Amino acid sequence: MNKYYCWEIENGDVYSIPLRLIALSYADYYFERDVPLSMQTADKYQEYVESTLQNMFVNHEMAEDWARNNMNFNEVEDEAKLIKKGEFHVNMQDNWVTPIRNFIKEM
Repeated sequence: MNKYYCWEIENGDVYSIPLRLIALSYADYYFERDVPLSMQTADKYQEYVESTLQNMFVNHEMAEDWARNNMNFNEVEDEAKLIKKGEFHVNMQDNWVTPIRNFIKEM
């Protein structure tokens, strides 16, 4: 089952993106810093992504912190799915950074 990062915005809309998008963004930044150059391979990168994904599933705050502080909505909007409709239109960038609530969900 896939894991999703979900967030609710001020109008009641609830959106989801694959948690993997956040893990990939994190891994793209930290892999070269955490893994010695002599050990950087495609297989090691995939292991790093999978480890990051599992850590984010267990530690929701890790995913929330990375998404809110290091990613912009335009990086995820192509994958964002509306899973519950709210009442009115809002600014998505503002609500990406400061959602009403967020959570991880398996779907």
